[in-house]
Amino acid sequence: MREKPICTVCSKKFTRKSNMLRHMKDIHNVFQNTFKKNSAFPNIQLSKSKTIDLLASYSVENLTPLTPLERTWARIVQVLKGSSEYMKLLNLLQDNNNLRAQIALREREIRELRERNRILPHRAFQGLSGYLCRRCSAFNFIHIQHIGYDKTMISRHQCDAEKVVTPKDVSAMNLQELWQTWDQYDIAANQMLDVLNLIMPGKKYLIAEDMSSKFNFVESAIHHDISKTLLGIPDRFSFHKVSKELMSDWITRVVANMGKKTNVEDFEIRDFLRRVTSTYAIFEIPTDRSPRRILIKITS
Repeated sequence: MREKPICTVCSKKFTRKSNMLRHMKDIHNVFQNTFKKNSAFPNIQLSKSKTIDLLASYSVENLTPLTPLERTWARIVQVLKGSSEYMKLLNLLQDNNNLRAQIALREREIRELRERNRILPHRAFQGLSGYLCRRCSAFNFIHIQHIGYDKTMISRHQCDAEKVVTPKDVSAMNLQELWQTWDQYDIAANQMLDVLNLIMPGKKYLIAEDMSSKFNFVESAIHHDISKTLLGIPDRFSFHKVSKELMSDWITRVVANMGKKTNVEDFEIRDFLRRVTSTYAIFEIPTDRSPRRILIKITS
């Protein structure tokens, strides 16, 4: 018995081939010669569910949609594809806006730095001036371009009222809290040493200048506290009074080698920074007669 012709799209059976071709033309808008050549499913008899599944898997870009179902699916895929590209475009625009905002913020910060500060190379600075406040536990330091003329950090510091510790609170500190305060000076010295290595790379030395005659001349006329202010303490120089018990070997060597570079080790540089939180300071050194005032600086 002769097999009945079957629609290759919907699997419907017909008694005549002409009826099937008419059906495919009117219902599916498919001509037999075109369908056999370009259809996404040539010579395959599938159920409706399998046809839809296969439509979902084929690439619309590489095949020309021929049937209404194919054209509908092609439109759906194009819409989904357009939505995906639209979301990607929105994300790119958002990222672009974020980058523009960050660039504007950095440009504003750079502009403010240029307006308020002078941008100078590391070699233009002669030292650092720092200050660790015992009242508010704040620490900061600044670059010094001209020693003896630029203001020190202690003269610029302003305590945070919310963090101020009263003398009563200090007296109530236990031993562990006092050790933590000492650790703060170690941390401050290490931070300053890291920046000092940028300003003065390589080997570092100490050099001393005797300022005792200036102090003695001024103190002979006015009170010694006022004389310190007139000679720039603490606005222009840090001041450190050395006791006999805390006299270090590097201090003795520097004083004995007045006006010349004295070779020191890294731990001695760190001890210098821990004592005065600055790369230069006036040291009051006890002697058998009157104390000597020596300006000691870190140099390269």
